[in-house]
Amino acid sequence: MAAPRPKRRYLESPLRALLNIISTSVDAIDAAYTSTNLPHPSLDAPYDPHAPGEALRSVPRVAAAAKNIIGAAAQMIAELEHPFQGVTSTAYAFHQAAAISIASQLDLSEILHDAGPSGVALDEIASKSGASEVLLAKVLRLLATQHIFREVKPGLFTNNRLSSTLSKGKPHYVLARSPEERLVGTSGRAALIEFTGDECFKASAALVDAALDPKGEQIALKRAFGIGPSESLFQWHARPENKARKERFACAMQGTTESDNSEGLFQGFEWGSLPHGASLVDVGSGTGGTLMRVVKRYPEHKFRIVNQDLDGVIETAKRYWKTNLPTYDRVSFQTHDFLTPQPQTCAATNYDKPRVFVLRHIMHNWPSAQARAILRHLRAAAGSETQLVVLESALPVVCRESDGTSDHDIVPGAVRPPAPRPLLANGGRASASIYRMDMTVSKQDPSLHVNLF
Repeated sequence: MAAPRPKRRYLESPLRALLNIISTSVDAIDAAYTSTNLPHPSLDAPYDPHAPGEALRSVPRVAAAAKNIIGAAAQMIAELEHPFQGVTSTAYAFHQAAAISIASQLDLSEILHDAGPSGVALDEIASKSGASEVLLAKVLRLLATQHIFREVKPGLFTNNRLSSTLSKGKPHYVLARSPEERLVGTSGRAALIEFTGDECFKASAALVDAALDPKGEQIALKRAFGIGPSESLFQWHARPENKARKERFACAMQGTTESDNSEGLFQGFEWGSLPHGASLVDVGSGTGGTLMRVVKRYPEHKFRIVNQDLDGVIETAKRYWKTNLPTYDRVSFQTHDFLTPQPQTCAATNYDKPRVFVLRHIMHNWPSAQARAILRHLRAAAGSETQLVVLESALPVVCRESDGTSDHDIVPGAVRPPAPRPLLANGGRASASIYRMDMTVSKQDPSLHVNLF
């Protein structure tokens, strides 16, 4: 009698390993929603930032599980998609960037919001937006394929969870009547999309020429817009003809808080341990949304808030606080260039002594020499009890090995555990936004000539 054949051993395929990560992570998210008796946010329904189900997405264990799913799903697509199709999909992504910018600038989310879930026909959207019906069909179908907007019937479109985030919170007829005020008092999300679709998109188109220039004399933004060699983005925005762009940029910086970890601001620093009435100075504040969140979290502390930025930006900040927190009477606004000496110093009275200087998403915009100047001005103004809070992102390498020189190795507390295998160590697709930001506003030396700005 022949001996039985040995059982063949199969190694777990990458697909099966990725599927297991997805399955385990879905179980964790489902358990969180079941235990709280909350429904999952629906992709087909408009986004409601105040819904308890949305807030649950920010709970660390749920956010971590979602990050694993996003990374695993994208890696599974990369495993299965024809390799050249994957490359060309990235090469053609500029069409999506153009489409989303068109949708925001034509206020399509507001047009669809007015009609509700039943949707709006293309001819009506064209009539209200003033755009070509043929163009709108192309734009909306490309975006709907990416789950931004929804085609409920042929030629009939409505908002969904993603597209509704473009809403400016104003009826379409108001936006059409006063286009210069369309972004004032908004969350900043639409402003961020439109800034990205204008300055960032056009600068990225010039990035190849800038990167291949052997002299490296112009960064991409200056090539795209004809900006002088000694001008920065902020100086260019200060030109009278760029007033609308400058105000949009200020609103857009508020919109960046929408993509931040909503609890990260409070996990890295104990704001509640500060004495009541402490003076908090937001240096380069934009609209001042960062410290507004602190005030809302700790209203009993009655912090004294000082928002500092350039003149036109400060006017936008005043409107933002008046719209979103009009009753708070312990906020002031100060025109200040942070490359010059800091006016809020400990030579002031005890009440006015700055207890915290905040730099949120500031340092990455500047080469090392200017970054040192910013910090030296703050050090000169600080006292023995003054603290500095810097909100930035450390850019991780993609592999699991380290040479000991990355930000995560050098900055204490920046080390994070890698994503589970076989995911990329940085989480892959779920962490892509930080690399896009790095390409947009790089702090590399101009001699490397790969900056957008």
